[in-house]
Amino acid sequence: MKDNMEIKKEHETLVKQAKDTQRKHEVAQQKLDDLEQYGRKSMLEMNGFARVAKEDLIQLTLALAEKIEVPLCKDELEACHRLSANEKAGIIVEFASRKKRDQFLEKRKLSKNVSIKDLGFQSKSPGKIVINESLTAKRKALIKELKEKKRRT
Repeated sequence: MKDNMEIKKEHETLVKQAKDTQRKHEVAQQKLDDLEQYGRKSMLEMNGFARVAKEDLIQLTLALAEKIEVPLCKDELEACHRLSANEKAGIIVEFASRKKRDQFLEKRKLSKNVSIKDLGFQSKSPGKIVINESLTAKRKALIKELKEKKRRT
């Protein structure tokens, strides 16, 4: 049977290993988040567009681009789709180049005065259009937490 000193030593070794494993896990999680965010470099997220029947999200994006004075053609869009099946789910737009995405992002303030009806689409919701960078869930949660702290102070 092991004496008390041997058990304490083994315990300390196991605690050290657990802490080291936890640190490695956190580093791996951060690297994974960084890679996921890098993959989103050419994407934007648009909110404020209620789902409509037979919607054409590429045409919606092109109409918005025209309204905010960003020259954009269909070939400069890689993909455009809803984030989920939810009625008010946001739209992910992937651009063919970061440069074009950045131009769109620069002009996003102009979209605050634009409604979906201004783009020639019918909708029950006159919601405000919001355009943001596409962020990972971890980064969205961090921003939400920071906004909540700011609101409380």
